[in-house]
Amino acid sequence: MLANSQSALNCANSSSVQEHKIFMDKVKIYLKLISEATLMLSKNEGTYRKDIWAYLLDVYGNHSDTVDYRDFLHSIRRLL
Repeated sequence: MLANSQSALNCANSSSVQEHKIFMDKVKIYLKLISEATLMLSKNEGTYRKDIWAYLLDVYGNHSDTVDYRDFLHSIRRLL
């Protein structure tokens, strides 16, 4: 019984590590996109989150799976 529960725990930990790696890869991509949008929009005046999101939708939003608002917000939170 203990061996089975340890095996299940190892599987869950492995899955969690894999999900975290995928999330961090998404964050890296979104941070690059956010940097690009900020550079294009701000002109040293500052940029609002809604303006950055609108820029990303205009440039990269042609396909439904390109940008996701939830991942965008998580990336900003990670940046802060």
